[in-house]
Amino acid sequence: MPESQAEVQAELMAEAFGFYAENIVTREYLDVALRAAFADQDAKFEKRFAAIERRFAAIDQRFVDIDQRFAAIDQGFAGIAHQFVDLKTELATMINTRMNQQDVKLASIEATMNGNFRVLSALMGVTLLAVAVPTLQGLL
Repeated sequence: MPESQAEVQAELMAEAFGFYAENIVTREYLDVALRAAFADQDAKFEKRFAAIERRFAAIDQRFVDIDQRFAAIDQGFAGIAHQFVDLKTELATMINTRMNQQDVKLASIEATMNGNFRVLSALMGVTLLAVAVPTLQGLL
């Protein structure tokens, strides 16, 4: 088939097909059908988005509950920390009191030992004189 004849036939087929296609499916029909399909699709999307939002709201509520539990735990730890501070203060007071008692007791023991040391020193001096004087007299 010559090229010019093929072009003419192609144009005729395009016109005929276009004519029949416009008669079968009009622009208004496509517009209405597409709008309805898009509306259905939008409704499905909205339904899914609403379900997702409900799930997020439930998750947010769980986070609020968890935050409240953590706040209660934090308050408990604050009470425990306060008890530790009180115990530390009480223990420091008890240690200071006991150290003061030990200092007094050690001072008393030291005074007794110093007195005993003086007595022993005097006795050693007397013993030395008692032994050394006769020995020195015997040598002289």
